[in-house]
Amino acid sequence: MQRLKSLSWQNARSSLKGYDRDSLLKLVGEMYRLSPENRDFLQARLMPDLDRATPFKKRLRATLNPDAFGKLDYDLAVAKRAIREFSQASSDPEAIADLMIYAVECGNRFTLNCGDIDEDFYDGLIEIYAAAIKKVLQLPKDARSIYRRRLEKIMGSSGGIGWGYHDDLCDLFSRAFPEE
Repeated sequence: MQRLKSLSWQNARSSLKGYDRDSLLKLVGEMYRLSPENRDFLQARLMPDLDRATPFKKRLRATLNPDAFGKLDYDLAVAKRAIREFSQASSDPEAIADLMIYAVECGNRFTLNCGDIDEDFYDGLIEIYAAAIKKVLQLPKDARSIYRRRLEKIMGSSGGIGWGYHDDLCDLFSRAFPEE
């Protein structure tokens, strides 16, 4: 039990205070190379370019539109984890909105290409769609239009999809953008 107490963030933080700048940079570099997850997190946090979401988009495509990879198994948990990790790493609400919308686009495309999936799949996509709308509404008005159009396109293309998916998307969209 004593060992677990010594592994707290407070103790790690205290140790880090003794590091100089070069030692901290070396430590971050080692963490970067240690795992793909660390690399993706650090790139999302530190890189100013638009490509910082690319590794997360690849994970979303592989888990929400798996037919593109020759398999038909989706994994909502992995997709949601990718969105959560990117959201924790990035402070850019526009990039987060873009990633969430991309996730729903992938799931929608999977259905349109492969046919009806199941209720859990659509419930997960609806949850992500609702979160994306919430994030878009937090953006400045002049930045919303491109995301609103993508959300509308998803809604429009979902017309033949069952499980109440289309109805829920229409309801969420019309409540968020009543002027449409």
